[in-house]
Amino acid sequence: MVRELEELLAAHVDDLNRGVDTTEHLVLRYAASFPDLPALLQLSRLLKKTLVPVQPRTLFIQQLKQELLQYPPADPAAAPTTNRLVMVGAAVGSLLSLTGVVLLWRLLARRTAPVPSSL
Repeated sequence: MVRELEELLAAHVDDLNRGVDTTEHLVLRYAASFPDLPALLQLSRLLKKTLVPVQPRTLFIQQLKQELLQYPPADPAAAPTTNRLVMVGAAVGSLLSLTGVVLLWRLLARRTAPVPSSL
């Protein structure tokens, strides 16, 4: 039921983005199944009106471009490398964890193994 409501809302938003307002149609068709639908559709309609794309001013774009061009491009080869000691420590920790799991498994296997009966 929630999935159907999500799909209705997504379709409504897609319609609004295309410039088609299907609010009334969806309310008439699905309001009985989804009592919260009218309020949610109204909210989506209000959000569409409120959240309009913003175009930055030309002066801002020019200043930002000048600022960014002042810095040299980053050198990917100069990226910090992972410390070798950290990598060795991680490998040792992994091996110790694996050893612990194997030992625990063997211990539990011994405890649950059937005891041979002596006749």
